[in-house]
Amino acid sequence: MSNFREYLGDGVYGTYDAAHGTVVLTTENGIHVTNTVVLEPIVLASLIDWLLKLRSIEGVDKLTKES
Repeated sequence: MSNFREYLGDGVYGTYDAAHGTVVLTTENGIHVTNTVVLEPIVLASLIDWLLKLRSIEGVDKLTKES
């Protein structure tokens, strides 16, 4: 699979671009893409590390789908 796209909520979509090894986040208004952020692997790793730190500070329930 070269690209995997999923709706994340609040008008945000995530796409994995296997050809470039990047994660692309877009915001959409239902008609057009309004913003795009491309996360290179090192930036994505930093984001994941930061989220894990937040979970340990704030508690798991605030950063999971189950909450």
